[in-house]
Amino acid sequence: MVPLDPRESDDLLELVERHERTSVRPLLSDQSRLALQHPGPDGPLVVTRRDPSGRVEAFAQLSQVSLGWTLDVVASGQSAEDEHVAPLVTEAIGLLAGSIDADTEVTWWREGDAAEDAGLEGRLGFALQRELLQMRRELPTGIPVTIQTRPFVPGTDDGAFLAVNNRAFAAHHEQSNWDPEALHLREAEPWFAPEGFRLHERDGRLAGFCWTKIHDDGVGEIYVIAVDPDFTGLGLGKQLTLAGLDSLAERGVEHAMLYVDADNHTAVSLYERLGFATAHTSRAYVRAVRVTDATRP
Repeated sequence: MVPLDPRESDDLLELVERHERTSVRPLLSDQSRLALQHPGPDGPLVVTRRDPSGRVEAFAQLSQVSLGWTLDVVASGQSAEDEHVAPLVTEAIGLLAGSIDADTEVTWWREGDAAEDAGLEGRLGFALQRELLQMRRELPTGIPVTIQTRPFVPGTDDGAFLAVNNRAFAAHHEQSNWDPEALHLREAEPWFAPEGFRLHERDGRLAGFCWTKIHDDGVGEIYVIAVDPDFTGLGLGKQLTLAGLDSLAERGVEHAMLYVDADNHTAVSLYERLGFATAHTSRAYVRAVRVTDATRP
């Protein structure tokens, strides 16, 4: 796989930023954005379309994550239509198949209502697998926090965080099997703030954490939240959520959001009881990619 040229990476990020000025949500996940910002020998794999002046008007990006690959498509104008998106996706899938040694899966996040036949996604071999809810509420909550938390200390708490994260998200598509580099890349982001990364300890161990993020528009996000499997059933999820929301409110944030899988009924119910309401839905479509799908000359 040929590494992405940094100049091309800048062109792609410029297109993303142009679209996000009028978008209700980020067009790329943190994983996909970081893959563009820090391209390496293992990707991302990108297929672009440029207008006659050479300006990027659309691209398909495949980024390797913990379990398989994630597909992102960003397009403007006419290129955003299905008939223009399909060739980008088809070419990207073919190139991926030609660069892998074993069969894998690709997850494509899409917006809007899910058609019965999955529309374009179905025609390209993808099937609906997950629905992700974006939920929001105003701050402060007015609900007391009954546990003690402290800020994350970079360089000291890294190992404990990674251990709990990887235990809690062992089967998660994007969040599992994080290594120190995955953490350090996020620590280097301008939004990273240790005071918004709350840790709760019990019996001398990290029992859970709530990591928050403030977006450029001032909205605060429960970025990652988890409880170590050894400490489930103690109500820590609720308390960690409240601690994270309090940390956002203390920094002047008035609106908070989080993402949760729609089929995680326990978590959705908890967030609804805490005053969150669904504002937006994203859907993940998945297809297998086999080595035999490689593009042929």
